[in-house]
Amino acid sequence: MRSLPVAGDQRVQGEILEDLRQATRYRRWLASLARPWLGANPIEIGSGLGDYAAEWARSVALFTASEADPQRLASLQERFNADPSVEVRELAAPLDEDAAHSSVVAYNVLEHIADDVAALRGFARLVVPGGRVILVVPAFELAMSRFDREIGHFRRYRRPSLIATLDAADLRLLRLHYVNAPGLLAWVLGMRLLGLRPKAGPLLAAWDALMPAVRTAEHWCPPPFGQSLFVVAETPAGDRPPRGDARGDSWAHEGGGADHFGTEVSVGNEVLRVTPIEGLDLEVSSAREFWRSQRLQPYYREHQPQTQLLIDRLAQIGAEAPITSVFEFGCNVGRNLHYIRGAFGPSIEVCGMDVNPDAVAAGRRYFGFTPDQLCVGDDESLTPLARNRFDVVVTVSVLDHLPEVTKVLDHLLRVARRRLVCIELDLGASGKVTGRVAGQEVVGYSYSFPYADIIRRLGGRVEIDEPVRLGPGILSRYRLVVAAPP
Repeated sequence: MRSLPVAGDQRVQGEILEDLRQATRYRRWLASLARPWLGANPIEIGSGLGDYAAEWARSVALFTASEADPQRLASLQERFNADPSVEVRELAAPLDEDAAHSSVVAYNVLEHIADDVAALRGFARLVVPGGRVILVVPAFELAMSRFDREIGHFRRYRRPSLIATLDAADLRLLRLHYVNAPGLLAWVLGMRLLGLRPKAGPLLAAWDALMPAVRTAEHWCPPPFGQSLFVVAETPAGDRPPRGDARGDSWAHEGGGADHFGTEVSVGNEVLRVTPIEGLDLEVSSAREFWRSQRLQPYYREHQPQTQLLIDRLAQIGAEAPITSVFEFGCNVGRNLHYIRGAFGPSIEVCGMDVNPDAVAAGRRYFGFTPDQLCVGDDESLTPLARNRFDVVVTVSVLDHLPEVTKVLDHLLRVARRRLVCIELDLGASGKVTGRVAGQEVVGYSYSFPYADIIRRLGGRVEIDEPVRLGPGILSRYRLVVAAPP
C-alpha cells in the first residue's frame, strides 16, 4: 500500500493533541456535525489519541480508527482494546486500497498532505459508491502562522479553494460551512500576530466554556467566516443508473406507462411479469396471512444497501433540523431502526410495526427494543396513530408486498410530521409480480406500484422520485420517493 507523506513535527503534534483534550465542549460540537453523515461503519483517517473516535463509536455499529504515527497507533490500540465496536488499524492517506465503509472522516488531516486531491481520491476509495467524505480543515490563508507550518500545514482553505479541490477529486459537495467564527479572530491574534501556541490551562478552559453559546449562535446564524470549514461530500454513486435512460422515466420496463398491465420486465435472462390483481379483498387478506407467518432469515438482521440509502436520506433531512423521531412501517426485526439509532444517537426516538409476531419478538431479543419501540400490527393498526406523530416515517421494501397501498400511504402521510421516505421495488408498472429469478419463483405476494403518483393524488408534495439500483439483479431495482405530508 502506498502512502502520501503527511507533514509536520510528530512530537509537537502529539503535545498539541494532549493539550487540546481539555476542550471537550468544542470537540463534542465538531463531533456532532459529522454524526448524521457517518452511516453504520465509518472509518476515521488520522484518529490521533482517539477522542473523536470515542465520541462517534457510540453512535454506529462498527467504527474504524486509523493512525500512521506508531506511538499514537499504540495508544489507540490500548484505548480501544476492550471495545468490540471499534477496530484500530495502521493507515496513512491510502491510494491503493479499496474498502466498503459507509463514510470516511478526516478532521484536520487534509491540510497536512501536499497533494490534497490525490488524498481525497484515496479517501473516496475507502467508501461504498455514494458514500460520504467528511472533513474539517483550517480556514483562511490570512491566519497561516509559524505554528501552522511547524505542525505541517501546507495550506488553509476558503470555500472556493475547497470546492475546487473537491471537484478535482470527483466528489459531489453536499454540505459546506464555516465553524467557530470567534476562533478565527483568536487564531489570527494569538498564533499569527503574537506567535503563541494553543496549550492546556485556564485560558483554554475559559475559551471552551464559551463554545455552547457559539455553537447555538452559529446554528441559527451561520457565519461568513470561521476558524475551520466543515464539509460533507459524496462519492460517485456507481450503482445507480442515470436518470431518464433511452426508455424514459419508466426505466425498468419495455414500453407502457405506470398503469400498464401485463408488462414483461426483463434484465439479462431474468424475466418477470406484472399482471392485474384479481379479487383485491381476498388478495389483501391472503397477503397479510402470508407475511404474518413467514420464517425469519439471517439476512433480516444484516446491514443492507437499502439501510445505508435510508440513513443517507435521513442525514440530509436531519441537516435541515435534527430528527427527533422515526417510525418504520413493516420493520421486520427492526434492522433499519437499529442502524438508524446507531447513526443518529440514542436520543432519537425509533418505533416500528410489523405484521409478523416472530419478527417483532426476534427484534426485541436481537437489538434490545422494548414493546413500546417494536410492536405487532398491520395496515389496519395505523388508524389509531396520531396525526404528525413522528418526524419521519419510512418504508423499506414493504409496500411492494402489499396488494393495496393507497390507504396505507394515506395513513403514513398523516402520521408524518416532516417527511415520508419510501424505498420500494419498482418495475415501472402496476400490479402483481410473478415469474422466476435465478431459477426460483418470485415470492407469491410481490407487487409494483407508482408510489409517487399515489402520494401526489393524496396531497403529498413529492421532493424526490428516482430509480435506485441496489444490486445487479432485476429484484434490486428500487424507487426512492421522499415526500412532505399535505
